[in-house]
Amino acid sequence: MKKTVLSTLLFLIFSCGSDSGSGGRSGGLRSRPFRILTENEKKVLATTTIYYIENFSESDINRCADVLKVNMLDRQGRLLVRVCQKVYDSCSMEGTCVVSIGHQMQMLNFDGKLNGILRFKIITNSECKYGHGAGTDHKKSYKNMCVDPFYSVAADLKIYSLGDVIYFPAVVGLLLPSGEIHDGYFIVRDTGGSIKGHGRFDFFTGFLTFRNLNNPFVKIKFNDSQTFPEYFLTDDNQAELVRKTRNFPLLNR
Repeated sequence: MKKTVLSTLLFLIFSCGSDSGSGGRSGGLRSRPFRILTENEKKVLATTTIYYIENFSESDINRCADVLKVNMLDRQGRLLVRVCQKVYDSCSMEGTCVVSIGHQMQMLNFDGKLNGILRFKIITNSECKYGHGAGTDHKKSYKNMCVDPFYSVAADLKIYSLGDVIYFPAVVGLLLPSGEIHDGYFIVRDTGGSIKGHGRFDFFTGFLTFRNLNNPFVKIKFNDSQTFPEYFLTDDNQAELVRKTRNFPLLNR
């Protein structure tokens, strides 16, 4: 019995070096101790995660009994689709998903809360073909805010503003799926419930999930909670140039 308890304690001690990756999405034992940044460090080093658009087929949304399904409603309370809890949770966490509705694949976007219930909307606007970001920060409101794959981040809008441009030296020269070479600049276009504090950035990678090893941000371990890349908030002139280049707040055509 004592040997068993000792073995268990040793296992727990050495398991303290394990990591669950981005929001518990990936994991494995690690050789280095878990690190938490100080508030001062967070102003120069980022804590990074990845978010994306998940596709769910008709078989995915029907993988559970009907009694276990959850309603996805729009702001008027109309039923969009009934899905399994796993699908609902993914759509809620990622903010955007593609779901089979009436045998057609439809993009759903998180549309806030109403009466304590999460609401969604069907994306029909081709200007934002990857979904909508946040519409309002502490300074300004935007009629239409598109998220931009591999060039936009979600951030804490109590600290950062929509349109702020963040520079990451670690991303410069990274080859993207489009064949483009990244210049290291990202625009704040979104926010999220768990995106809090200085240096907390969630990188949008379109339809490439963190499970896809071809995701360039997975290759540089931006889905690893122990990756802390250096970042800089760019000055007004450079930021304006980047915004024009990326056609902020919409997308390049």
